[in-house]
Amino acid sequence: MASVPLDAATDCIRHYSWKADIQSVIQALKPTIVLSEAGQPKFGQSKFRGLPDIPDNMILDIGREDNFLFQLNFSEIAPFDSQSLLPTEGMLYAFLKGLQSNGAYPDAKEDLKLIYIPESIQSNRSTDGKRMSFEISHTLPGYKSSEYEKLNLGEDFDTLQKVARSIQEIDGSDDYSSNLLGHPQQTQYNPWFYHFRQNIWKLHGRAPSDPEKYKVWNEKYDSEMKTLNDSHVLLYQGATPFKSLAILYIGISKEDLENRNFSAAFYDIQST
Repeated sequence: MASVPLDAATDCIRHYSWKADIQSVIQALKPTIVLSEAGQPKFGQSKFRGLPDIPDNMILDIGREDNFLFQLNFSEIAPFDSQSLLPTEGMLYAFLKGLQSNGAYPDAKEDLKLIYIPESIQSNRSTDGKRMSFEISHTLPGYKSSEYEKLNLGEDFDTLQKVARSIQEIDGSDDYSSNLLGHPQQTQYNPWFYHFRQNIWKLHGRAPSDPEKYKVWNEKYDSEMKTLNDSHVLLYQGATPFKSLAILYIGISKEDLENRNFSAAFYDIQST
């Protein structure tokens, strides 16, 4: 894995000819933290899988069906968080329920559990799983996201994909890599769409059938969707523990992240 600073990502964009406004594309770049596996972890380090490393006096409120995905030690991640969005201390443990009885992916908000403790932990105890390493890179908006729509790319859609591939060639990631922050690299649709839509329906109801009322409603819908997109961040993106290849996207509002209210996070799963 290798870092991709902003100037290197910008060079990737400038390498191609654009019909769209190239400055808008450059401004759409968002820093991301690429996660990769890096051998045996020490107790309390950021890691994938295994068993969670918790303090001796802590009892996790989880069930047998909850799969442990990863733990983050924010003190390790802080030097890579150029936006200062994440906590600088503490541990975050992520769990996700298994497949439903009909083989479908878990879909209820309660099926994701994020447990945060404000202090990092150290111990001489042994642990398992795969240690995380971190690199700084940059991402461009995913297809059909609100940021993508703002760019009005038209024929430059393929060019955007080429740039994204060029950045991945440098940082060593791919569409299925694990990331913190940055743009979601969705495989199908905006991963926040259904969550945001439910929020908008609660505020403004569903679309009316009357054409004039629909026009007013749709303006509110578009405005609210933009506001929600701008006020949320990608907390985590990565592969799921399921046999079929699927990507997990965890989102959270900037306000909840600042207040360390990780229980308010939501998620989407998309097949590749």
